[in-house]
Amino acid sequence: MVFNEEIFKPQYEVVFFFVRHIAYYRGLWALRYEITDYKDFWESAINSHLLVASIAWCNVFGSRGSHLHWTKTPAGEIANQIQEDFRKGVLSRTGFSEEKWEKYQKNM
Repeated sequence: MVFNEEIFKPQYEVVFFFVRHIAYYRGLWALRYEITDYKDFWESAINSHLLVASIAWCNVFGSRGSHLHWTKTPAGEIANQIQEDFRKGVLSRTGFSEEKWEKYQKNM
């Protein structure tokens, strides 16, 4: 087995939760100047979507102590290689150096 299914299933749900709420946040943020009624409510709703998305992100990509941290997903003999490939992919997609990623991760 290439991944730990006991970790992957709940981790997938958290990542899906993150994607959904970051999409809600971005969609509402784009419309924020068009909202004229109940502005305080909508501002709170927009900020709440960002907050819960950030918390979900931190469960998977934040503290290595989290039971859902991404490093706990790969399993078997190739776990270290999978982790290294994933790290390289994150750095490539974000354009971050390892130092910049670590700083970003600590700030989150």
